[in-house]
Amino acid sequence: MIKKREEGAGLGPCDAVQVDLSCMMDGELDEGTVRRVLVHLEVCPRCRLFFGELRRQVRVHRDAFRMMAGGLGESGRAGGESQAELEDDRRRLAQVFYELGKAYVLVSISPSFRREVASEPLPILASRNRGQALLDDYLGGRRFQDRRAQRWNEVRSLLKGRLGDKGETLRKGIRILEESLHLHGSFFQARIYLGHARNLARDLEGACEEFRRVLRESRQELIRGFALENLGNAYLQMGELEDAARCFRRVVHGDILRREPRFFTSWFNLGLTYGLQGKINQSMGCFRELHDNYSKQRRAVREIFSTHREISSLLNQNDTFRSRLREKCPGFFAAR
Repeated sequence: MIKKREEGAGLGPCDAVQVDLSCMMDGELDEGTVRRVLVHLEVCPRCRLFFGELRRQVRVHRDAFRMMAGGLGESGRAGGESQAELEDDRRRLAQVFYELGKAYVLVSISPSFRREVASEPLPILASRNRGQALLDDYLGGRRFQDRRAQRWNEVRSLLKGRLGDKGETLRKGIRILEESLHLHGSFFQARIYLGHARNLARDLEGACEEFRRVLRESRQELIRGFALENLGNAYLQMGELEDAARCFRRVVHGDILRREPRFFTSWFNLGLTYGLQGKINQSMGCFRELHDNYSKQRRAVREIFSTHREISSLLNQNDTFRSRLREKCPGFFAAR
């Protein structure tokens, strides 16, 4: 049995990385550590060989494709593996695709993430190699003729490619996130990130459908909160202000905000939406709620007020609104 990270104290660099690798396959490492592990794999043949052994632990039998297409039949087994084992392998492989697709999206849009990648030797390439090898295991080296196998061969070719411009990198991220969801349709984190990526690609209708599907299928409160806020933002971009306000109200008046203060941004978004609708009193109420009850987030909100084009335009067009907001919510404005 592979040892876990907490059992790896005192090991050498390669041994410690090998312990980390076993944890990485189970999603037990933070992103920074995962990045360092992947960098080590780039320069260490010994650890790449060890990682190959890990890959073999999560490969699935070629008959898994039949299970995905139409079930396992009466025996409930494929090539000696139980359905539960195959499902577990699919979920773990879906996690790999999620992390990889997310990384592509972040590289395409986030200057800070791009700097992190650039500061280390090819972590994204290591991620691609990891996904490539897992796909090779999954496909079993055979040339499948059905549509599903064709789609997997297409994504395998994506993994072999190089990072292109931002648009191409974002498209790769979307494609790989889609593959994660082909493996595990109820992987709601991946679906929310896919919706976010579609939004970035200016496919707002596609983004909305991803978020709406999460709301239809997930009962997890945190996941639903992310879906609602992202859906509201997409509606806001589309000018569907009433639909946007409905999403933000569901966040701020539900249990999610009481349990997760990170959704304080929904108060800002709701205030902005009301302002764009000309409902100044309702807008003021939202901003006062945010100002008076979320003092720890005032600095973050002040930054939003100083950089957000829509709120700046709204305040510049309404002197009375701007004056009232400065008077009632002074913490959102830099001292004059």
